[in-house]
Amino acid sequence: MKKIDYELNEIKYFLVERGFKSVSIEGNGIYAYKELPTRRFCICVDLIMRDSELKAKVSVTFVPNRLGEAFNFIHQEKVDVFPSNSQSTEKWVVRLQDTESLREKLYPVIDECQSWVESCSFAERQKYLRENFHVAGSGQLWHIAALAVEEDIATLHEYISNIEKTNRGGLLPYITMDMLNRAIDFHWKYPNE
Repeated sequence: MKKIDYELNEIKYFLVERGFKSVSIEGNGIYAYKELPTRRFCICVDLIMRDSELKAKVSVTFVPNRLGEAFNFIHQEKVDVFPSNSQSTEKWVVRLQDTESLREKLYPVIDECQSWVESCSFAERQKYLRENFHVAGSGQLWHIAALAVEEDIATLHEYISNIEKTNRGGLLPYITMDMLNRAIDFHWKYPNE
């Protein structure tokens, strides 16, 4: 077994011990998902081996639970994918020499990432998603989920009107009328507590 494979398995066991779910190894990276009381987040640890140095880069993505619930309700699939708000900083890059262990250097960084996610305010993030319509990938669906959470029914009705027209008002083809109707229904079926 190569050193990098051994280290990935060690990280996997550590994450499982910490309550992470859907822990998977893909290439030289490991991905895990964790549900917290008010938010959920995904952590990614990428390992790079150069000479005798192992570099681990940690990044996290996160979303408030209610926004994730809206996304899943509208999309009609449970996904563990989050909007592009990945946070990765140099302080979350760990370099290990041969004699150093992941337990000593990387694991405290993973715990720090979770603490950071737990302390974040989501008001700005939700505002960003609500205000940014032209975002690549699943960005428009996250935008619609943010509108649903904030009960911006007028904008959702405007989008329905745009779909009924031929130009779709800038909505991407994957955004369907059913999705928009589910976004409107979200606050009725899942009232804010």
